[in-house]
Amino acid sequence: MVLHAGLSGPDALLVVRQLLQNPSKHNWPGNVTVVPACGLYLTRVQYNPERHPAPPEVPDDDEEER
Repeated sequence: MVLHAGLSGPDALLVVRQLLQNPSKHNWPGNVTVVPACGLYLTRVQYNPERHPAPPEVPDDDEEER
């Protein structure tokens, strides 16, 4: 399922956390729509490189046989 909520402002993250912690449909505001994820696909992944250091280098196949 996909959640689309038009939230902005300093309290947006707090509102999303409250919605996820209280998943009853009666707790969700009227501007939140939940739809099936049909047709969605991942186009880009972004991450903070400071939190995810580079992985160690993988040796070539030739070096492993020696």
